[in-house]
Amino acid sequence: LEFGGETLIDSLAKELAIDTPEAGRLMREFGLSTIGEHKDIFSSLIGGISILKDEINRRYVYWHERKDQYGALPNINTIYLCGGNSNINGICDYLSVMLKLTVIQANPWVNCMSFEDAIPELPRAAAMSYVTAIGLALADYHD
Repeated sequence: LEFGGETLIDSLAKELAIDTPEAGRLMREFGLSTIGEHKDIFSSLIGGISILKDEINRRYVYWHERKDQYGALPNINTIYLCGGNSNINGICDYLSVMLKLTVIQANPWVNCMSFEDAIPELPRAAAMSYVTAIGLALADYHD
């Protein structure tokens, strides 16, 4: 899905009357927490996250209504989130509960390397911003 965290950050900045970098920091640090002094962030983010949930659900329903028209295709059991803003605390848990599916962060290194051989220098949270580029690069590598 084309869903950007920038929309969430802009919405949070506007609602809390703070600048964009601070909104991004708060979103990454507190995410969808409903406890503590920053629980108001949840209510600011949930509208945008609900749009994401609805879009995932729309595609899920479309797939399951039409999958048998094209032969035996598998069911969707897991949703993989990627991108830098998939690091929002609680987003996988929230979407799992709402969609009644397993929702996890994609592992950017799963098809690239074994952690038994090497540990990437790029931290996982930063690597999430490059999942698409890593996957596209692997297309040439695995042919």
